[in-house]
Amino acid sequence: QSITGLFKSSSKILVYHSVFTWLIFDIFGVKFRYLLTVLSAIVAILPVISPWMLVLPAAAYVYYNDSLWQAILLLVVYAYVIMMVDTYIYIKEVGDAHPYILGMSIAFGMYAFGVQGVIYGPILICVSLTLYKFVNGQQTQSRQNASPAQKFVMKYKKIRENRVANEMKDLERESKFTVKILEKNPLNLAYKIEMLAPDYSAYEKYKLIVNLDFSEGFPERPPLFKFKTKMYHPNIELETGKLSRNLSFIRHWKPQQRVWEAIDEVQKILKNPELEGAAIVEPQIGAEYQENIAEFERTAKKYLAVP
Repeated sequence: QSITGLFKSSSKILVYHSVFTWLIFDIFGVKFRYLLTVLSAIVAILPVISPWMLVLPAAAYVYYNDSLWQAILLLVVYAYVIMMVDTYIYIKEVGDAHPYILGMSIAFGMYAFGVQGVIYGPILICVSLTLYKFVNGQQTQSRQNASPAQKFVMKYKKIRENRVANEMKDLERESKFTVKILEKNPLNLAYKIEMLAPDYSAYEKYKLIVNLDFSEGFPERPPLFKFKTKMYHPNIELETGKLSRNLSFIRHWKPQQRVWEAIDEVQKILKNPELEGAAIVEPQIGAEYQENIAEFERTAKKYLAVP
C-alpha cells in the first residue's frame, strides 16, 4: 500500500505540475514556458529544489516585460496552488509519507544497486516506513492501554529522569568542589564522574572516578556511589568500591535534597570517616585509621596508584 501510494502520488504530481506550469506561464506570456514545464516535471520526482521556486525566473521575466503587480500575482498564485495541491495529493494517497520520498528512494536505489535500484529503492524505503509505523503504533497502543497506576509510574519516571539530568548539569557548575561528567546514560539514570578529592584528606589532589546510580529509589534515597578508583577507606568496600549505605547522611536523606549535597557529604566522609556501627564496611581499615593514621594515609596513597 505504501509503495502504491508513493507511485500514485508522485505520478499525479508530475502530471499536475507539467500541465499547470505550462498553462499559467502561457497565460502570463512567459516565452521559456516549455523549459520550465520540463523542469517542473523533473522536480516533481527528484526534488532538488522546492517546486514553487520555478516561478521565480518567470516572475522576473513578467516584471521586466510587463509590470510588478502581474509578477507578484503570478508568484503568489503559482506558489500557493502548487503547495496546496501537493499537500492534498500526498495526504490522500500516502498519508504521512511524503511523495518526494519516491524520488529520493529511486536515486538511492540506483546508486546502491544500479538499474535494479529503480525497484529496490522504493521497496526498501517503504519497508522501513512500515516498520517504523508498526513500532511507533505498538508503543502508542501500549501507552493508551496502560492502567492508571502504570501511567503514573511512567510519568514519575520521566519526571525523575528530567530532575537527574538537570541536577547533573548544575553539578558541573557547583563551585564548592570540582566535578566533571565523563559518561552519562540518562535513560538508565547512570553517570560516571571525575571528582577531585578534598584537601586535607589521604586522597588530596587525586582525581577519583565514581559511578553514580540513580535507579535505586532516587530522590527518596541518594544515588548509589561506586568508586572505580581503588579506595582504601573504612566506609568503602575495598573489593567493589561501593560506598556504605548505612552512613548517617544516607539514613537521614530527604527527597528535596540535591545531588550536589550527596557529593558534599561524600567529600566530608573522605576527610573524616564514620567509625561507628554499620557504617564501617572495612573494620580492619577503620581500626588502622584510629590507631595509626599516618600508616593509613600511606596505604591509601598506595591503593590510589593501583590501576
